[in-house]
Amino acid sequence: MTAKEIKKDEWKTFFDDFYKTYLQDGQTEYIEIRVLSEEGDQPEVSWSVLEGISYDPRKDMLDIKVEDLDHMIWHPTRIFIEEEDGILATMEIIESHNTKYIIELR
Repeated sequence: MTAKEIKKDEWKTFFDDFYKTYLQDGQTEYIEIRVLSEEGDQPEVSWSVLEGISYDPRKDMLDIKVEDLDHMIWHPTRIFIEEEDGILATMEIIESHNTKYIIELR
């Protein structure tokens, strides 16, 4: 697997199509979110049902909907994805303060 960067001008379209591209196969997707910051590696969400991801360019905010939780990432600067046979396996989001969010799907 190699990481592919999604350019910022493509984020809105990428995440608008996210449900159709990755979640519409009838399979429940589970997500884990880890935060890597100066404080270390901390789990944020542990294998919860992913309902969707959207990007709002006006607010410059990525919204990850997980069961009863909205996890918001403000002012992301870079987004990388890794696919395995057309299935999204990992996403890395770098926030403006160099905090990294590692998102794994299964």
